[in-house]
Amino acid sequence: MDSVTPVIWTGNMRISHGSGVLVAPNLLLTAGHVVSTPSGAPEPEIAVQFFGHNTGEAIKATRLDIDFGVYDAALIRLEHDVDIDPAGISCNMPRVLQPLVVVGHPLQGRWIHNIVTVTGGEWDWNDGTQRFLPVAGVMTYGGSGGPLFDAAGRVVAIAILVITSNSRFASVPTGYAGILPLAYICDKLMGELK
Repeated sequence: MDSVTPVIWTGNMRISHGSGVLVAPNLLLTAGHVVSTPSGAPEPEIAVQFFGHNTGEAIKATRLDIDFGVYDAALIRLEHDVDIDPAGISCNMPRVLQPLVVVGHPLQGRWIHNIVTVTGGEWDWNDGTQRFLPVAGVMTYGGSGGPLFDAAGRVVAIAILVITSNSRFASVPTGYAGILPLAYICDKLMGELK
């Protein structure tokens, strides 16, 4: 779990945070909304911090200009390589009822993990501009971009959405969340990792 880190975003008079996972010595995968900026706004400052490594230093990072289309994903490049083994990734699609372990840093420093289960097929979000798979189980705000590991310890998805009673999915029971399977973005992701 050393490859999982909080992602801190500052800019435009606001601070945001989420989670991310190291997929190469200097590349981190996270949810796109964790590091997004409004159109015309200056680029935010992004920092990541691997607790227990590199003396806990905040490492500056920049978002790569990669269009993942309707998928809420982003790659960010760290200012320098880190001496941490990147997480293994799998482009296999998670199966319905498959248990996955979600890991994130919603509390800016404390990592949490929970077991979630894939509950069904793809859903559309934001009038079809984004897609995700629903899961049952606890995921929390600030965990967006955190990895979901399969039983073999490989990242198969990232966390992107917590469904609440006041969300667009009010007809869906709370306790559900949305994940982005790496199978959706595998070609672009693997192209960047070469």
